[in-house]
Amino acid sequence: MSETETGGKWTPGPWRYAYDPIRDDWGYIRLANKVVIARANTFKLCTEDDLSLHRENGTDPCAADARLIAASPAMADALEKAIPVLLSAHENDASVVSWAALERARAALKIAKGE
Repeated sequence: MSETETGGKWTPGPWRYAYDPIRDDWGYIRLANKVVIARANTFKLCTEDDLSLHRENGTDPCAADARLIAASPAMADALEKAIPVLLSAHENDASVVSWAALERARAALKIAKGE
């Protein structure tokens, strides 16, 4: 069972990013019930001119980071499920999955878990 299923170290997903240009809610990541779970604040790196352009165009300067954050629980869950499969494939035929790729997957999951 994954951390997302047990309510472990992070709030269970799915997390969602949906920009609302009317509310100018840049970078907000929400749960299905609309509760804000996180916010990407990369808009603070923009100039006032850049922010004005985003407002005029109805775009979110934080969109890429917000989408990545929103996908985090699903990505962690996918890694958790993929690692045993990758390990089995590597043990059967090392040319199918490199040990380095398997270790990168494990390292990414450890980062997500704070290990």
